[in-house]
Parts: sequence; C-alpha cells; structure tokens
Amino acid sequence: KIFLKIREGLRRNAINEELKILQKKYLKISIMAVPEKGKANKMIIDFLAKEWGVAKKNLEIGAGKTSQYKVLVYIE
Repeated sequence: KIFLKIREGLRRNAINEELKILQKKYLKISIMAVPEKGKANKMIIDFLAKEWGVAKKNLEIGAGKTSQYKVLVYIE
C-alpha cells in the first residue's frame, strides 16, 4: 500500500514530496486532470505506472476514489 495526497487540475504531473500525516507517510502528487468522472484517478495510475516502470494493470486505487487522500495498491 502506498498512501497518496493528490492535488488535481495543475499544470503538470509530478511527484512533489513525501509527507508524514498521523504517523503515515504520504506521497504528494500533482495531477493535470480534474476530479471528474474518474479522470484524475485514471491519470494517477497512468502517470505512476510510467514513472515507476510498471504495468497499469498492476496499480489500483484501493481506497479514497473520491478523496484527495488515496491508497494505491500494487497487484501482482
């Protein structure tokens, strides 16, 4: 599990920094897509799969689909 804090509707996709919130480490991610009809969630998967060199089918938003705080799950 990887905890994410997402900012949508920005100029570029980026992994910004690592945050610690309530003893959990979060990756702060900027995404260009807006949170509308799953567009931001899809872009998060596409962006992180490309950045990390893994297949999109191996990444899934496990929790927080409508929140700025999400849990990304790696599926083998």
